[in-house]
This record gives sequence, C-alpha cells and structure tokens, in this order.
Amino acid sequence: MDPAATNLLVGKIIGILENEASFTAGIHDQVDEIKLDLDKRHRWKASTHIHVVGS
Repeated sequence: MDPAATNLLVGKIIGILENEASFTAGIHDQVDEIKLDLDKRHRWKASTHIHVVGS
C-alpha cells in the first residue's frame, strides 16, 4: 500500500478512536451524575420513611 494512503487511513482511524474515546468519557460523566442523583434520592427517601410497628 502507498505510504501516503497508509498515513491517511491511519489518521482517519485515529480520529475515529479519539471521537469514540471522547463520547465514552461523556457517557461516563453522565452515569456518574445519575448515580449521585439516585443516591441523593435514596438517602432522602430513607430519611423520610417512617416505619410504624404493629400496623
């Protein structure tokens, strides 16, 4: 394969991998935010839950 064509192909593949890495990092951040939100909701719900014995 021509070296110029090889360099072009490798450059395109690297660009695709960089985009995928950026996308994955963005999803990771969103998952962390969702986890924090769910944890806050769970703690709030647990703190407001009243268990009545014998009912």
